[in-house]
Amino acid sequence: MSRTRPFLFAAALVFSAFLPVAAQQSATPSAEDTRAILAPLDQLFAGMKARDTTMIRDAFVPIGRLIQMRDRNGETVVQGITPAQFAAGLLRAPAGDLVERYWGTQIQVEDDVANVWVQYDFHHGGKFSHCGIDAVQLAKTHAGWKIVQIMDTSRTTGCTPPPA
Repeated sequence: MSRTRPFLFAAALVFSAFLPVAAQQSATPSAEDTRAILAPLDQLFAGMKARDTTMIRDAFVPIGRLIQMRDRNGETVVQGITPAQFAAGLLRAPAGDLVERYWGTQIQVEDDVANVWVQYDFHHGGKFSHCGIDAVQLAKTHAGWKIVQIMDTSRTTGCTPPPA
């Protein structure tokens, strides 16, 4: 028997001891909870398409943030803006529909905190613009689920098309 086999067995045993605890940390939401958790994200995207600044701002808690990861000449730049700044920027965008679609939704939820991870693509005026990942943190408030923060990536190549 090799010397690494007992070590691997011991490591697997120790790791497996923590699996039940990890499973209890984040429950899979019901279909009803999933719809409620995704409602603010859907509201944000509908507000973007309609260029409705109120819909956009109302999808967030008052201290909400959008964190954007952008490639600038081979260097990742991280910038943060408020929902109001984001909405104002959309109003300055050239005419044409602003459509963001998402898929591959993964949700983690515990108590009044949810984390949503989705792949997305964005189209402006019917033309592909970019794609990436939206990582969305939400809080359940007296008014329902609200977005606390969205962090996204953006790229124009290597995009996976949404499922049919």
